[in-house]
Amino acid sequence: MIRVMIVDDDPVTRSAYGKLIGAQDDMQVVGEAESGLDALRKLPGTRPNVVLMDLHMPAMDGVEATRKMVAKAPDVRVLVVTIFDQPEDVEAAVAAGASGFVIKNSPVRDLLRAVRLVGSGQGVLSPEVTGGVLDMLRGSAQDSTVKEIETGLGVPVSLTQRESEVLRLIAMGKTNSEIADELFLAPTSVKTYVSRLRAKLKARSRAELVTLYYVNSAISDAPGDGRRQVPVFGRRSNSNESGDDPRGQGRSRWRA
Repeated sequence: MIRVMIVDDDPVTRSAYGKLIGAQDDMQVVGEAESGLDALRKLPGTRPNVVLMDLHMPAMDGVEATRKMVAKAPDVRVLVVTIFDQPEDVEAAVAAGASGFVIKNSPVRDLLRAVRLVGSGQGVLSPEVTGGVLDMLRGSAQDSTVKEIETGLGVPVSLTQRESEVLRLIAMGKTNSEIADELFLAPTSVKTYVSRLRAKLKARSRAELVTLYYVNSAISDAPGDGRRQVPVFGRRSNSNESGDDPRGQGRSRWRA
């Protein structure tokens, strides 16, 4: 019998999962919690084998709760069940000790199968997130070389090669779907890179990313040196280097 605890801040969701799990011959609901903190408090008295864990909750989110729960009770297996399908969410959950990751709108049979697999000691990833995770792993290999850049405020910021490629395509007016096709990435992965770029460069919008690229960048890519183009922010030219364009004053140059 698989002893299951359900952790979610939505009572309707907890009730639905409770009825589903309770209807299975090989599963038993031993407890419910409305937050990560609540789950940790109830852990000793419920002794679950599998914990269905939401990610974004008040009073301790699912990632932190997973980390503390696994440290406190190593035999407990955490299955993250969330509406969020971003690769970084998967990465954070797995790093915290989760044994599986399932999207909430997955078919019922997939959820039950995930509970049984995790309960038997195996790991599982929802098909909806697998592509994004593979892209993230492939990107990690390409992103091993981190480029140092500066924002307009002179604060050092590092962009990986993949982030630089995504930024360049954004500046060219490409949509997320077009960027995904060109770089052979899942659309969710592109969305993650865009969010990461906005956070790193303190850009409030996609349009501001474009402005940062064209107005505040200089590309260091000497001919024949084998290096790829990487944006370097915050190095504006002091003279008009745009030829006859009177609007070019203050624009940065494209360094050869």
